[in-house]
Amino acid sequence: MIALIDCNNFFASCERLNDPSLVGKPIIVLSGNDGCVIARSNEAKALGIAMGIPFFKIRNVVRKNGVEICSANIPYYAQVSRRIMRTIAAEGFPQEVYSIDECFLKVKQTPVLEDWARELRQRIATDIGIPVSIGIAPSKTLAKLTTYFAKHYAGYKGVCILDSEEKRQRALQHYPLEEVWGLGRRNLAKLRRNGVESISDFLAMPREEVVRLLGTPGVHIREELGGEERIAFNDKDIRKSVSMSRTLLHEISSFPQVSDCVHLFLNSCCRKLRKEHLAARHFGIYLASNRFRGASYQSCYKDLHLELPTADPLELLPYMNALLQATFVPEVKYKRIGVYFGDLVPERCASHLFDTVDRYGRGRLFAAIDKLDSRFGAETVHIASLRPETLLELSHASYRREVSPEAMAAVEDDSPYVSPRFDTSQQ
Repeated sequence: MIALIDCNNFFASCERLNDPSLVGKPIIVLSGNDGCVIARSNEAKALGIAMGIPFFKIRNVVRKNGVEICSANIPYYAQVSRRIMRTIAAEGFPQEVYSIDECFLKVKQTPVLEDWARELRQRIATDIGIPVSIGIAPSKTLAKLTTYFAKHYAGYKGVCILDSEEKRQRALQHYPLEEVWGLGRRNLAKLRRNGVESISDFLAMPREEVVRLLGTPGVHIREELGGEERIAFNDKDIRKSVSMSRTLLHEISSFPQVSDCVHLFLNSCCRKLRKEHLAARHFGIYLASNRFRGASYQSCYKDLHLELPTADPLELLPYMNALLQATFVPEVKYKRIGVYFGDLVPERCASHLFDTVDRYGRGRLFAAIDKLDSRFGAETVHIASLRPETLLELSHASYRREVSPEAMAAVEDDSPYVSPRFDTSQQ
């Protein structure tokens, strides 16, 4: 059986953990530079505030209904996530951390499975202060489906288990096709064009038709909905990619400013890779204008594959500069900039017999830099060509809330933290 532990409205719940006065109030969390809504409490969802909507479009709704606004604090959310994942890992089951707010466990079907799930849910709530929902089913796709019921139907009280064929059939009848994990908008549109309106219609399709429309992944999704485990369980916890992007405060068309942002994102991604002892074979940059400008919107992504994997910014800067020169258009006013690293491997694989880079020496250099940055703040020591102040000039987080010492204690210390902020009988 596969258990999915999913944190409820995770970013909003983290803000409530930090500030108990937010409990019961509608909350929205905004993306970098307060651009779009990336998280909502249940109270904000009830007001019709959509995920991803630009903040400027809902200012009146927010003001009229007293919605609390928070600028995203991703480092704090990541710290909360690590504490939750450590707590779950202590259960001793194979664990796959799927995202910052959810993970899969491979568990055994026993008569006390529901009691175990409820006890784990209560412990996370009591020790850390974050509400979670738990769904248990024979496959990952069904576990996603089951968690949906645990989260949205009060009768389940946060835990739903799909342990019989009768329950599976009944659940599929009440589950929206558009919520099926892995389908996506494009595949959903293909199915709708072919008369598929429900999961029953999808399961009734001939296999050859599913392959034609959705390929092999579509077949796997259908088989998972049927109770077969087809999506591999990965408990190795190896990151597949690293990226960093930002919607800027102002549109920019200056090459030096764009270059500064790209180089700073590159340096930040390299720091993450080194921290996890990884190196990248593939990287790229993404530039885009303001997507709300209509017909004038432009975006471009260019990437490069390296012969040797690396997490060394000194080695990557020349390649990144070449990509940027090929991507940058002087007439375009850029609003969003991003850097992506993929095809990650353990750093010990990043060498060969004819390697000309002194990787041992570089490793010692960046270990010292990372230690200084950890103690005094990011970019305390940086490559001379990088200008961290550029990003500060193009950024803001007007609604960022300082993390309280009590909230940090809840996630930094492994000792139990009794939180008055979450009542499992009500959420």
